[in-house]
Amino acid sequence: MSELITLDYPINVNGEVITEIKLRRPTVKDMKNIDKQGGTELEQAIAMMANLSGLSQQAIEHIDGADFTKVSEVIADKFFRH
Repeated sequence: MSELITLDYPINVNGEVITEIKLRRPTVKDMKNIDKQGGTELEQAIAMMANLSGLSQQAIEHIDGADFTKVSEVIADKFFRH
């Protein structure tokens, strides 16, 4: 199962306009790797979003703050709170 989130503020990644982000469900390995990586909570959220979407961390850093919050909430609510 995956989740498709429409961005309110599309981003440009290598000349391609990204209007949606498709997230796959996280595995235990994803969670373990993020925990091992360390860093701030924000850095870990960026890394998790990149892993689940297939986008680079640099692309994730260009997402509008409101869209970042929306995607983060989907990750937290749909994938971790069941």
